[in-house]
Amino acid sequence: MTLLGEYRASLKALDVEEPIDLALHRPLAFVVAKLALPTSITPNGLTAVSTFMGVLGGVLLITDFAWAAIVAGALLFVSQVIDCSDGMLARMRKTSSDLGRMLDGVSDTMVLLTASIGSIVVMTRHYASPWYAPWLVVALSVLTMHTSSFHTTAYDHYKNMYVRLVLPNQRDEEDLEQAIERKQRTEERGVVHAVTWFIYLVYLKSGRRFFEWFDPYTVTRAGVLPPYDPERARIYKKHALPLMKIWRSAFGVGSLVFGLAIFNAFGRPDIFLLFRLVFLNAVFFGYMWPAQRRATRAAFEEMGFTANASREAVARA
Repeated sequence: MTLLGEYRASLKALDVEEPIDLALHRPLAFVVAKLALPTSITPNGLTAVSTFMGVLGGVLLITDFAWAAIVAGALLFVSQVIDCSDGMLARMRKTSSDLGRMLDGVSDTMVLLTASIGSIVVMTRHYASPWYAPWLVVALSVLTMHTSSFHTTAYDHYKNMYVRLVLPNQRDEEDLEQAIERKQRTEERGVVHAVTWFIYLVYLKSGRRFFEWFDPYTVTRAGVLPPYDPERARIYKKHALPLMKIWRSAFGVGSLVFGLAIFNAFGRPDIFLLFRLVFLNAVFFGYMWPAQRRATRAAFEEMGFTANASREAVARA
């Protein structure tokens, strides 16, 4: 296999890859994964390094030493590159695992939480007066963090749905029930596994509640989705791909971390906050929300598999 062919094989499906990942993070991540391939470094080891660097970047934002913002931004950027490399290394070795996907999600949560808190501290220093300005910054930041979690949850779900229904022999998610069953079978013990499982299950439960409100026509029980079929794949792709191009362009973790890195490096996370709070939320709630509902309903009805059918399948399971 040529180097270019090896690179393409290490990617996810291009229809669901974030443009910022393809343009910046993935090419650099391929170098990291390629260097790690002949060594004993594991994908989970890369995840740990990514988490450490991202959390360190967020912590540095709270400090006030010279160059802290630039170093923090660089660490967040490198963290995202390494975060991409763990999955690429796993695909190179054909060793993708449920544990790896869990750790990757926990890593994203820790990095985003730390970087967001650091960004809030930076903004409260910038807007120190009048007396109510820091409190207003905190309130708007918490609102932005909350709605941004909607963005990434939605993108992740529709990405996984697309991969499962459009591409043959693909599985990029498990549902809450499957995760609970796997937890009951696992024998791992210790603080790390306990924390990982806690965060992972909270994420799955909150995602289930979110989609009951956001898109009642979608299916959150991955285990009851119909098997791959070329005709179903054609139907779902017809309805889902136009919106997937928007989901992957602005609502994923890659673009979120990149924005935190760049705007913090220049000392203006407030601009990024306003962009996400005002513009991106306007697109999310004003266009993507109703459009995705219509697309999901139309796709599943044309495939002959509706949300009601999925609930009936769950009841029979």
